[in-house]
Amino acid sequence: MFPSKVIFLDCLRRELSAVVHEIFVWGLRNPYRFSFDSILDQLIIGDVGQNNVEEIDLGVSGLNYGWHRKEGTFLFDPDDGIIRPDPNPDPRLVNPVAQYSHFDGIAVVAGFTYRGTRVPLLANRYIFGDLSGSAGNARLFYTYLGNGPIFEFQMGPQNPLLASFLKGFGQDDRNELYVLIDSNIGPSGTGGQVLKIIQAGDQP
Repeated sequence: MFPSKVIFLDCLRRELSAVVHEIFVWGLRNPYRFSFDSILDQLIIGDVGQNNVEEIDLGVSGLNYGWHRKEGTFLFDPDDGIIRPDPNPDPRLVNPVAQYSHFDGIAVVAGFTYRGTRVPLLANRYIFGDLSGSAGNARLFYTYLGNGPIFEFQMGPQNPLLASFLKGFGQDDRNELYVLIDSNIGPSGTGGQVLKIIQAGDQP
């Protein structure tokens, strides 16, 4: 069976003469993982950027997220891949709710809003990460979607993310979260691990 709605990539509505109702959203470049937050009824999408910006978007039917006119909140030039500030944003194009530059990573990996009970400090925060970061190590981030900066988990000297690639996240029936890492960037090998988030504390 075919889905009743699909996410449509790299296309602008003006290029079509009629609305095609099975298209759910427009203008994403390369969504990598998504999740549903049942509390707020949100579809949360990680969209991998091209040269400069990684972004998190809230998927809402019929909206256009701007690729390839924009990368994140910036104007994007498809001829040379350069971004620049957008002084007059097009109101038809939706900005991400969180973004970071390639100084902090290379490919966003979407996660989940934490709705578990084991780690109260993470309550209502969106947990996500980057494939391998600019230094070659997977990175874990958290934020309040839409109204807060992005923070990084500080893992300490026994950091299991060192020399690892972040592949995804999981959620169990109690809404606790798992981090999926691998020593190999590709689909082969036996270096995969599943890590459970079991505690978090404020930095002194």
